[in-house]
Amino acid sequence: MKKHARLFIPLLALAVLLAVAGGTHNARALSGSDDGTASSNSSSGSGSGSDGTDDGQEGSSDRIKQLAEQRKEAAEKRAAELKEAQEKRQAALKQKSESEQEKDRQKQEKFRKACENRTGTFKTRLGNIDTRTQKQLDTMDKIVERVKTFKTNKNLTVDNYDALLADVAAKRQVVVDLHDVLKQQTTSFTCGDDQSQAQANVQTFKDALKQEIDAIKAYRTAIKNLIVAVKTAAQAQEGATDNESHN
Repeated sequence: MKKHARLFIPLLALAVLLAVAGGTHNARALSGSDDGTASSNSSSGSGSGSDGTDDGQEGSSDRIKQLAEQRKEAAEKRAAELKEAQEKRQAALKQKSESEQEKDRQKQEKFRKACENRTGTFKTRLGNIDTRTQKQLDTMDKIVERVKTFKTNKNLTVDNYDALLADVAAKRQVVVDLHDVLKQQTTSFTCGDDQSQAQANVQTFKDALKQEIDAIKAYRTAIKNLIVAVKTAAQAQEGATDNESHN
């Protein structure tokens, strides 16, 4: 039993560290985005490679390209919608009296100034989001490396080990790619010419932030799957060793 406890204490510690790593990102990140402003830094790094993971990495590349196409199409669609909305507003303004037009202009100008005054604070908060994301990636990367080292040192035979590693690498790359998109949107964020455009820009950022949060959850799940597989293999090996000692 002592040998069994010494074997699984490292895995238990890794699982606890993983649970602590992901706790606060979602709530604090969405709180920062509700003030109407956007910013983030990129994180980099890619997953580990090993024999038998080429197919998984090629699949990851295809998914990344598909994701980029989807983002491009969404951006073009949103731009077309904004253009159409602007044309409708211009047509509507022509039908209003000069007095009503002036009231609208003053209202939009007031909103634009307020938005610009809050942009600096918004981007500071988004910088904090970037820092938290990078810390989470660093923590989860360390966990993956420790699991791999444990498996190697114990000379374990783990079912689907290469496929599990490939999935971990693919999920991590998605997080990195989405975070890069979020950083670009933050850098290019503007209040626009009116309130509706500013709100659309904020919504675009919030959507990208939610995608990143979901990607981090998926990466965490892939790591958990790897830990479970290694733990199962370690239990099997320990049982076999005990049986041999009894015989």
